Amino acid sequence: MEEGFLHGCDRPSVLDAAVAHPDPRVRSRPADTFRPKLTSDQWVRLVRAELSPHRRVLWAERACVWGAELPEDLYDDLLAGPSRAQAAELPGLPAQHLPGLAADADPRVRAAACARWEDLAAPLRERLLADTDYAVRTAALLAHHTGVPMPSEVFAALPDPRQALERCRLAPDLEAELVRDGDAEIRRALAANPSLGAHSVAVLAQDLQDDIRSAVALRPDLTEEQRATVRYDFDPTSMSHTLPWVEDLHDDVDAMRRLATSPHPLVRRSVARVRHLPPDVVARLAQDKDRVVHLFLAESCQDAPADMLLEVWRWWDGSFSQPDRPRSHPNFPRAGLLRYTADPSG
Repeated sequence: MEEGFLHGCDRPSVLDAAVAHPDPRVRSRPADTFRPKLTSDQWVRLVRAELSPHRRVLWAERACVWGAELPEDLYDDLLAGPSRAQAAELPGLPAQHLPGLAADADPRVRAAACARWEDLAAPLRERLLADTDYAVRTAALLAHHTGVPMPSEVFAALPDPRQALERCRLAPDLEAELVRDGDAEIRRALAANPSLGAHSVAVLAQDLQDDIRSAVALRPDLTEEQRATVRYDFDPTSMSHTLPWVEDLHDDVDAMRRLATSPHPLVRRSVARVRHLPPDVVARLAQDKDRVVHLFLAESCQDAPADMLLEVWRWWDGSFSQPDRPRSHPNFPRAGLLRYTADPSG
């Protein structure tokens, strides 16, 4: 009954009925799909209707991931509940809440406030850097050094330097030393650090370790010409996830046009996840040599051409995504698709 009610439900009326359903399992089903198509209003109603404080924050977090705009009073309610520490980590939290979070009695909440370091006033930053709780001080220190270079003596005092290697801006002499003399684990962590200098990136792009070069190959600060010069390892049969930095650019048409020409399949696969793409980008991806690009285009892009949809349908075995895709996907069947059934190519 529930399956029949929700199967392929992307129409607003069906989704409205689902999020208003008295059964929490039915209410949550539209949000728990592969690519939920709920509006901001539907997300808000789903969050408000959830009785479990933990799941309310979970749905709010998922709503933020999918671009929903949550009202300020909903954030107020979430922060007033027993899952306040989790709610404090919501990325869309209005800045007006930050002073209260930075002074909260719960150290988990104060640590969460450090994720919004750029939005915190200087006195709040100083308070967090001198916090009585070690975890809060560490979170503040790491946040502080995403903008201010971390000197060698601070780095040496860290009991676990991995997070600093992955995200902090390092003093030039420290960075050069770690790139030159650090062991493979250190260089591996540095390879994806967004603050790494151009010279260090170039050095790691020539690293003897395949996985280190492969991490460099997926850096967002490389041009596609630079990416093409990196010798990376890639298993075309491995599970693929959309690269976060490409997803952040999904609304940038020029960026998608540029990245659709990338020499790296994971970048092109990430472009193929965009719901709407210009005709020239769709045409390029539809001719891609990587069949998973075709699959992701068929699954995600509403502009995917009908002949490519049918081609994917022919070879699809359910190994890359949800088991019954693409047959349950809204792109299948597509209007006009049947005219390809007599295609001599089989």
